[in-house]
Amino acid sequence: MDLIHTITPVDLRAKEQAEFCRIFSNPTRILILWSLSNNELSVGAIADQVNSSIQNVSQHLSRMRQHNLVRSRRDGQTVYYRLNLEVLQDKCGIFRNHWEGAPNLDL
Repeated sequence: MDLIHTITPVDLRAKEQAEFCRIFSNPTRILILWSLSNNELSVGAIADQVNSSIQNVSQHLSRMRQHNLVRSRRDGQTVYYRLNLEVLQDKCGIFRNHWEGAPNLDL
């Protein structure tokens, strides 16, 4: 017997939260977030703070940009990054809202 699973809004919300959590599954990305918590920094400055190569930090920043967690601006040849606080607050709010009004899944 084939069971057909209909994707529900709860399924979509769970998928969105899982994707968001994957961003934080790497310690270097956490260090990058901490580095940017109070400052706008260049890739080189971030690399120095997290004790990693510029190439490695650039790859992590690229992944974070895909999820709009950081914003960038160019000044000549230097690219500066800062946190996108609105997106972070919104995404973290998903968890808060879920736990405050978690749907009954009847598992």
